[in-house]
Amino acid sequence: MQLKSALAILLLSASFLSVGQTQLVLFNKGKLVARFGYGDDFTYKLKKSAHFTHGVMLGATEFAVITFNDTIPFSSIERVSLKGHSQLNNIVVHGQKPDMVPSVWKPSLVLVASGYALKWTHKKSQRIRFPAKLLAVERGSPFYKSDQ
Repeated sequence: MQLKSALAILLLSASFLSVGQTQLVLFNKGKLVARFGYGDDFTYKLKKSAHFTHGVMLGATEFAVITFNDTIPFSSIERVSLKGHSQLNNIVVHGQKPDMVPSVWKPSLVLVASGYALKWTHKKSQRIRFPAKLLAVERGSPFYKSDQ
């Protein structure tokens, strides 16, 4: 009976540890481009390097990402691969009725059509320089995404 109790407490505490893992988010021009969590593939290119390096993300600190074999400071990362991470667009709806004036909807239709075509052409990586930045976020941050 005591073994079952100890095992239950151990499993319960391990589940709480996995809920509060630090995530790594990539911003570009104020928009969220990619999110990396515990166990995600993290492919990056270091400055003055000719090739991308693959790692599994274990965590992040304020200034570095921790992978399976290394701790990489954000300042030494030149590019981050976006394969497997879709870009997110935020649409804000203010509750206004649509305006059906042709001078409004015709240019909008052209922009939507060209945007739809651009949706299918994804960048393979994101250069990490201003305005793009990496940020480690903790639970409670508005950028933290829980699996629940």
